[in-house]
Amino acid sequence: TLGLRKSFPITQTARFQLRIDAFNALNHPRFGNIDTTPGDTYFGWVNGSTTPSQVNAPRSVQLEGKLYF
Repeated sequence: TLGLRKSFPITQTARFQLRIDAFNALNHPRFGNIDTTPGDTYFGWVNGSTTPSQVNAPRSVQLEGKLYF
């Protein structure tokens, strides 16, 4: 997770905070386990199939604004 936060004063008691969070910011895929059962058709393949799929979520970015008073 990568996050940036910036606060902007509005008055002496109120402020606005802007937040940006990036989950899986570098977008590195994580694949499942290798099939280790010797008798299986897909022995030695990732996720036990011909097309390995990504286990973790791809990059997502979230923008949020908060008003403190």
